[in-house]
Amino acid sequence: MADEAKEVQGWEVLARTVWIDDPWIRVRTDRCRSADGRIIDPFHVIDLPDWATVVGLTGDLELLMVRVYRHPFGRILLEFPAGGIDPGETLEAAAARELREETGHAAAGLVPLPAMYPSTGRTAGIAYPFFAPLVEAVGAPELEPAEELEVVSCDMIELLEGMHGAEAPIPGVHLAALHCAALRILAGTEERLEPLKTRLKAFYRV
Repeated sequence: MADEAKEVQGWEVLARTVWIDDPWIRVRTDRCRSADGRIIDPFHVIDLPDWATVVGLTGDLELLMVRVYRHPFGRILLEFPAGGIDPGETLEAAAARELREETGHAAAGLVPLPAMYPSTGRTAGIAYPFFAPLVEAVGAPELEPAEELEVVSCDMIELLEGMHGAEAPIPGVHLAALHCAALRILAGTEERLEPLKTRLKAFYRV
């Protein structure tokens, strides 16, 4: 017979040491006490800024994406345009700004998708994805000095198939945002998206 389940409770923070604190990353070590009195020490946490990303469709119903070098992995990855949320900036404004800066495109409208925790074990930070049913070029990208990326367009179904069949690791939050956007398309009634909706139904077998 299985043991009676215990109610999960949070920890009390007894002490905190901050080792690094700048706009890009905050590294801290906490000394904690659990509800049953156990001392958890040390518990290291990396606080990352919250960020916004945009799953956008072009006029040709293709996904607007970027190929970007990610130094932690030493690899070039395919992602949706994304970036940090500035102080005092709304989530939607941050998403629109990052879309404009990284791709030179603007969205006719932004639909919020479910917020996500990219990593929950030792890292804090929230990703806020948005779906843009239509993005259009309005100028050249305005990249930061450390940014180097290539703007590309991708077929949505081919990307879904490629990500699910990929042998190498892929950016998980971007895949999750892609699926959420697909569900929005399937639930929507916009006539322009009907051809893509039909293909998505075949992909998901619904």
